[in-house]
Amino acid sequence: MRTRSERNFKQNKPIGGILLSLIQLLLTALFLALIFKLDILPLKYTLVAAGFLGMTWVLVFLSQIKLRFHVFGKVVSVLVSLVLILGSFYIYKTNSTIQNVVGNSNTKVTGMVVVVMKDDPAMTLPDAKSYTFGIQSSIKNDNTDKAVEEINARTKSTIKTEEYDGFDAQINALYSGEVKAIIYDSAFDGTIKEFFTDYEDKVRVLDSIAITEETVPEVTEPDGSKITKEPFNIFISGIDVYGDISQTSRSDVNIIATVNPETKTILLTTTPRDYYVEFPGVTDGKFDKLTHAGIYGVDTSMETLGEIYDIKVSNYIRINFTSFIDIIDALDGVSVHSEQTFSAGSFTFIRGENKMDGEKALVFARERKSFVDGDFQRGRNQMEVLKAVIKKLSSSALLTNYAAFMDTLSDSIQTDFSSGQIRSLVRMQTTDNAAWNIQTIAAKGTPAMRYCYSYSGSMLSVDLPDEDSIALIKNYMQRVMDGETIKIEK
Repeated sequence: MRTRSERNFKQNKPIGGILLSLIQLLLTALFLALIFKLDILPLKYTLVAAGFLGMTWVLVFLSQIKLRFHVFGKVVSVLVSLVLILGSFYIYKTNSTIQNVVGNSNTKVTGMVVVVMKDDPAMTLPDAKSYTFGIQSSIKNDNTDKAVEEINARTKSTIKTEEYDGFDAQINALYSGEVKAIIYDSAFDGTIKEFFTDYEDKVRVLDSIAITEETVPEVTEPDGSKITKEPFNIFISGIDVYGDISQTSRSDVNIIATVNPETKTILLTTTPRDYYVEFPGVTDGKFDKLTHAGIYGVDTSMETLGEIYDIKVSNYIRINFTSFIDIIDALDGVSVHSEQTFSAGSFTFIRGENKMDGEKALVFARERKSFVDGDFQRGRNQMEVLKAVIKKLSSSALLTNYAAFMDTLSDSIQTDFSSGQIRSLVRMQTTDNAAWNIQTIAAKGTPAMRYCYSYSGSMLSVDLPDEDSIALIKNYMQRVMDGETIKIEK
């Protein structure tokens, strides 16, 4: 004779509830596997999560056996499963973003352009195969040779070239008809337009050639544990182009972040784009604007800044105009402090806090003509934007736009941080949830006109470094590295 319990079990047939509990168990296993793979949570948090989810599953499963609570168990199982699905999605998204960001640094794209006069009859490269092409002789650039080889391949001929010492000579040769076309690295477009103000009106790009280099970064610290224990310097570079983050270009934002993970101190140092300095291994004792260092690669910018401040710059983060706008928009805007009231573009900025979307923040960060001290104020404004982004990233507001932010971040920055280093930094922050002491300082200089390595032929506006300013910054950097808590008065 069956017991009452057995009769109820047969009558209610809790198969559905048991299936729900099994689905919950599979989702729990997937969720925990993704957490272990992501490896950004402290072990104690992972174990607590595993224990809680395990106990929840046991209770849900038993509720389907003890039929008195089977409805409540089904409801709990469905809710927990939905949370696990959502959590697994966020974890997968985070892991995928880290892998993509690390992978972005493996590609470097140099855009070489072929330029003719606007009214030139040639519409394609083959139309210009009989032309004489003006090329640079004053700049070390193997990409010119690669571009000529590509043009030869596309035109199925061997083009004639004429060398010129500097952009002035090269462009004037095009203007005068001495050559019918010129070839150069498009990263110099901004510099050319500073001197030839009518350049865009007079010429057109006949064709462009992308020179792509694949690199394999050296990973010396796979687990990334060292980065959470010892101070380091990061180069934050903002390049002056839209589109593909892999493009080489001038570096208009040059910020060094000196980070001490033990004292939770960050010193942000901005250096004017026009600082008149040497580029190690490139300029052979000649001087140039700091912004031009980015054209020769992010390593050249890092080594140049390292020489200025007598430091080792170990890592970099690189963004462009497009990624700057997209990242801030994905954060649903940021609140940025402005030291002055001014107008730029179609925007007005008040002294104090300003709510900005990506486009407005870019105008704020690029403006310099509105200020008496021009580029120096622009550098300070750029650091205010960076501080606002760091503040937003460390707030709970990020969670409401998390998926969009991760999608944006995935293709918007380049960095040579390893995935292990990124995971270690995130794990450190989730462990102690500490507030960071963020201080800012700006290098000073004196405006002048000088000849530059990357643009021989005419003088360009530059900033001569202020040695007292540099000495002060070196002192602050060393104090941060030594573990001191600093405060810089405005």
